[in-house]
Amino acid sequence: MGERNSTVTRVWPVFEALFRSDPSGRTWLPQLVSMGSHAGQRQTPGSTGPLLPVFTTCDLSLPGPLKRALGPIRSARLPLIRRAYEAELPPSADFLRWLLQHPERLTWPRDSRGVDRRFGIQTEAKRRKLIAGDAEIRSAALVELAAVGAVGSRRRWWAFEGFTSVDCRLETADFLLLIEGKRTEPISDSTDWFPGRNQIIRNLEVAQALAAGRKDFAVLLCSEEPLELPEDAWPQSLPHLPQEKIEELKQHYLGCVTWKDIVHKLCPDLELPDKIDNAIPLCLPLLECPSNSTQS
Repeated sequence: MGERNSTVTRVWPVFEALFRSDPSGRTWLPQLVSMGSHAGQRQTPGSTGPLLPVFTTCDLSLPGPLKRALGPIRSARLPLIRRAYEAELPPSADFLRWLLQHPERLTWPRDSRGVDRRFGIQTEAKRRKLIAGDAEIRSAALVELAAVGAVGSRRRWWAFEGFTSVDCRLETADFLLLIEGKRTEPISDSTDWFPGRNQIIRNLEVAQALAAGRKDFAVLLCSEEPLELPEDAWPQSLPHLPQEKIEELKQHYLGCVTWKDIVHKLCPDLELPDKIDNAIPLCLPLLECPSNSTQS
């Protein structure tokens, strides 16, 4: 992505403009939801505001990958970001369980030289045993997963899908919307251990787990040009779900909207920046948003 990093040159400038126009999201969130290419194919939420204040505060440290993308000087200008951005969410517990029950479907990841990646001695030994069909090691892994859940799966030897970083999380009392932002980069169609696991569909399953039946949820793809998911990506990404559950999940995908269309309709005074240096001034208001320490 380099100097055209989608997070810094698209996600932050666009959503900062929206937050500045209305921090509650009442005026722009319903419109944004309705702009998805598939929004007309599902029942959109009746209420989409106000946003929960915790996600609009600016007390989140800049994640390591973005520090590297910005470099030390530019990172120092944006030390904190909104909690709405770069949300780290746990994987689907159902998918983690299915992978442990079907280790033959795992593909050992390889490095840039085409050589099997190496892990810690104990971790690698357990993973090799699992893939070889060791019933005892599989049972132990399933017991651990049941005990700690997906939330506690980070860096566990049996976690064959890691936490996902979502570009923007917008949440109200009764609605959760995850935003995946793209510019020059493609939609990922695989994870380290499971080729065929589409990034957008994975995020839908993550959103469903996070909503936990307590609120409506959706995923919206924002990109430079219109993008569509291939139909065969659904069963490939969700081998653990029956077809009726896949169809239910599809109803929560709002489709794609272009950045230009968002700007034209919701923040017409914004000029989309080309490179990071052009974007930084548009992101500086991040420093002026309320933090938890000042919010009642």
